[in-house]
Amino acid sequence: MKSIVEMIIHVKRGFLAHLTNEIYKRGYEIQRVMKLESQRDRDMFHFEITYHNDEKFNGLIDKIKKHENNFEIVSIYNPIEDRLVGGSLKVSGKFSIENSFDYDIKISGALDLILKRIDEREDGIIYTGLSKNIGLISGLFPQLDCMKGLLRTQVINEMDSVIINRFSGLNAYPVTINYTHIDDFIKILKGIESTFSAIRITYIDGQDDISLYDRIISETSLPVLTKYYDEIPLYLLITILHLYKKHKVDIKESNVGVIGINISSLRLTSLLIDLGFSRILGNDINERMMFSFEKEGGLATTRENIFSNSDLIIIFKNHIDTQDMEKFGPGQIVISLVDDDIDKSILVERGVKEFLNGNWMNLSILFPGILKGLIKSDIDHLNNTRLINLSNMISDREFAEEIAPDLFTDIHEKISGFVQKLS
Repeated sequence: MKSIVEMIIHVKRGFLAHLTNEIYKRGYEIQRVMKLESQRDRDMFHFEITYHNDEKFNGLIDKIKKHENNFEIVSIYNPIEDRLVGGSLKVSGKFSIENSFDYDIKISGALDLILKRIDEREDGIIYTGLSKNIGLISGLFPQLDCMKGLLRTQVINEMDSVIINRFSGLNAYPVTINYTHIDDFIKILKGIESTFSAIRITYIDGQDDISLYDRIISETSLPVLTKYYDEIPLYLLITILHLYKKHKVDIKESNVGVIGINISSLRLTSLLIDLGFSRILGNDINERMMFSFEKEGGLATTRENIFSNSDLIIIFKNHIDTQDMEKFGPGQIVISLVDDDIDKSILVERGVKEFLNGNWMNLSILFPGILKGLIKSDIDHLNNTRLINLSNMISDREFAEEIAPDLFTDIHEKISGFVQKLS
């Protein structure tokens, strides 16, 4: 995650290069620097800096403050924060209403016309927002700090709403369902589904039973897309196919190791087995999750066995320590979904063929196009066969050179077209 900050700093004349070097050596980028004014022996500069780690950025601030004879921070300002007040999602009508004439024609007149068209045509739904509305659904347990959890979930969904609208033209609305039993969640979901043309399940708190997602799909009447059950496994599948073609690795002779069992790794396990991978080895500190892993066709084992016998290792949870880093072997491919920094230099020393850290995945490339494709097709969900076929189509045509194409291309329209070709 990248952040941006604007800083005004007094810099002692001759020390500007020292400051810019300090910024760049930490991996930050200077987007803009402008001289504001000059004083006796120092100049005032306006810096615009992008960075990706708050703690490390605070380290830069502390470093600057230690050299008070050469630098003086006048102000630090985050331009994004002010714009976030009130949220990122704006819900409004298509018509601007500025006077009584607009109200009579665009509201009263439009309402009468829509109702008339609905009476005249079987497909009258096209005159409502339902044909383009997506429900971004999350489920949360009531808890002591429920409001904080609710706000965190709603903000994430709100950001995804902006992405969906920008890249697919669909309207997406965040909905959080508080529940004490999963049956209540499904009952409420069925009660509100008539408001939408499709549903995207972003998060269900406290649920790691993979059969729940099959139940949701079977008990709802709308197309359903899920973040952890569909999108993350699909992105991983596309990435794996890309890397195996790049390094000319034979799927049928390859073992995959999974560290940390969750909904995404369980779904990926069944997909990799369907693709023909030799063995899927898995480990988790939760024995119940190990049992679920074996039900999906994986082989529950120790981390040591995974490090020793896997060609590809995927880290879903931060269940490895510094000593484990020494256990990676030459020629292995390592994919990490955790945000914690993993010392890449150790992996290079161990001869790891390729390493992707937790920042490489961008689901925004996938879900706008998939949702649009689901609405335009007769498909109500992505089963294993469809996910595999979709991953092949995307990796063959769009991920051929890079692991992921640029977000601001026609990738969303292409993925929508691929989904519509699935049967």
